[in-house]
Parts: sequence; structure tokens; C-alpha cells
Amino acid sequence: AFLDQLADKLLLTTATVLLVCPIWLDPARPDSKDLVRLLPASIAVILISRDLLLALGSLCAFVMTGNITIRPSMLGKITTVAQVAMVVSALAPGPRWLSPAVTWTAVAFTFASGVGYTFDWIRWMSVLNEPARDDNRSKPSGKTEESTA
Repeated sequence: AFLDQLADKLLLTTATVLLVCPIWLDPARPDSKDLVRLLPASIAVILISRDLLLALGSLCAFVMTGNITIRPSMLGKITTVAQVAMVVSALAPGPRWLSPAVTWTAVAFTFASGVGYTFDWIRWMSVLNEPARDDNRSKPSGKTEESTA
């Protein structure tokens, strides 16, 4: 399951970075000045920043506990679908309004899932840092100060 999630992230990150790189509209005329980016660079920064935030949070959790279980949320899964749709809409011919609409929808889901995962991480860390309850303190041990002397 972990490798599947990693493959999704690598595929989407690579596709996003490549779509930000300028390309020629007319490859038959490489000397032309008609370079275009299929996605704005800011989109790549947002998507990659979220993934780096998640990776750093996971690494921190692993360092603190020695193990980690990565469970994608439903919002995270919807975000992956929205990002795939963004890549497809940037590459596919279609109405000019469609690609920006799909792109900003993917950005909104990316932001929302990043916030959701951050709150989950904060909640998990606060539970991890709570002092452990010592159930033995509430139970009498049968010994008194006089009997230990």
C-alpha cells in the first residue's frame, strides 16, 4: 500500500513539474518564440509543498515513535483524483475554460487535504505527548511509610 501511494505522488509530481516547463506550441518550428506553460509554476509549488509537508510530518512521527501507519483520508483520495484530472485537462484538447477550472479545483482540494492532514497530525502529536496515566498511583499498594522503614 505504501508503494502505491509513493508511486501516485511520484507520478503526479513529475507530471506537474513537466507541465510547468515551457514547451513550443509548434514543434516543427523550434526557432519560434511561441513558448507556453500548460500549468503556472505556482500550482506546482502548492502541490509539491503539500507533499513535502506530509512527508516531513510522517518522518517526524516515525522518528518519535519508531513506526508509522499511513492511512490516506477520503479527502486525500479525492485530492489525488482531482490532481489526475488536472493533468489530463492540461494535456487534453477542450474548451479553454475547462483546464483552469479543473486546475483550481485540484488546488482547492490539495489545500483542504493539506490542512486536514495537518490537524490530524497535531491531534496525534498532542495525544502522543500527553503524560501517561499511572494507574498504580490510584490503587493502594498495601504498604505504608512505617512498614517500609
